[in-house]
Amino acid sequence: MNRRNFIARSATAAVGIGVAGLARGETFARLATDLKLPYKVIFDRRFDAARQFAAGAARLGCRIEPIAGDVTVLWREDLRPTWSRGEGAIVGMTTTSSLLCLDLLARDHWMKVVARAEHCGSSAGGSRHRLFLDDLTLADVSAALDGDAHWPARLAAPLIGQLNRDRARRAREPVVISTDSRWPPQSEPLVSWVIVA
Repeated sequence: MNRRNFIARSATAAVGIGVAGLARGETFARLATDLKLPYKVIFDRRFDAARQFAAGAARLGCRIEPIAGDVTVLWREDLRPTWSRGEGAIVGMTTTSSLLCLDLLARDHWMKVVARAEHCGSSAGGSRHRLFLDDLTLADVSAALDGDAHWPARLAAPLIGQLNRDRARRAREPVVISTDSRWPPQSEPLVSWVIVA
């Protein structure tokens, strides 16, 4: 085989791999940027906003894991053995009590919450978000929150992108953003977050 044939066949194989990846539902952006994905994306299936968040993460190629408030089974059967091996960065959208449990359990394995965004309805009918993020992630998350009621699906990408950033960068004070986007009807605030080693 000469050099020209080798290069032509290699290019054809690379295109084939890319097309196969797109056929499995991976986005072109992920193939192009080689986005580092979390071990799993955890979401509280009881809430529409969390389900939208999970759908956005699934479109990026993430494995998603539903819970219904209680993290006990997820912890016992999945996260504890994974974190014991020093693996398993996770991202999610849950209630604050679920995040509190995960945060406390993560600390036993030298892991911690490195990004957090709290979400609730505002008295004007829109949504209110309190963000604890580094500067770069803050700009991306702010853009995702602006607009229509589909902000939870758009929010997944910038939070997952946090896994690819320098963890030394931290926001010093919380930032509060109120948007005109509709807050899905639900009884309690939600929080989206990133937990890493």
